[in-house]
Amino acid sequence: MAKCRRSYGFTVIELMVVIAIVSILLTVGVPSFASLIERQQLSGAAQTFASDLRRAKSDAIAKGPGGSVTVTLASDSGAGTWSYAITNSGATPTKNVSSTDFPGVSAVVTGWGVSSGSAAFALQSVRGLSAAGEGSMTFTSANASLTVERNLAGRVRICSATGDFGYSACS
Repeated sequence: MAKCRRSYGFTVIELMVVIAIVSILLTVGVPSFASLIERQQLSGAAQTFASDLRRAKSDAIAKGPGGSVTVTLASDSGAGTWSYAITNSGATPTKNVSSTDFPGVSAVVTGWGVSSGSAAFALQSVRGLSAAGEGSMTFTSANASLTVERNLAGRVRICSATGDFGYSACS
């Protein structure tokens, strides 16, 4: 009577096929994952700035005539750095955000009396308006850009140059 021989484990050919399939999947998947991270960094920078502007407006209204909220912005396109600070009734910023918080994202400030890439404006307690008028900050990564706009009435909105990211196209 012949005995059945059981085999355990994998053959070298089976192992090579699995390695080939995994390497193909990694070759296709890694670039798209890097693109996803880049888009999330860009979206995060724009959403954070928009949220902080809305909060600054709310704080200015809540403080009333005796308080003040100041927004200070700076961008250096040559160095690829940017930052903004929000200060509530004092000299010490209550919120600081910079390009180091969102790697790979650059920004440019327009409006609000910008001079040499820097701008500052104070929000009034009456409806959170600003005497500096309207302005925007455009965040850009390698393949896309998002703009955060604040108009004369104090409305903050995010728009996209190409209408992607789920935001309307900038006008």
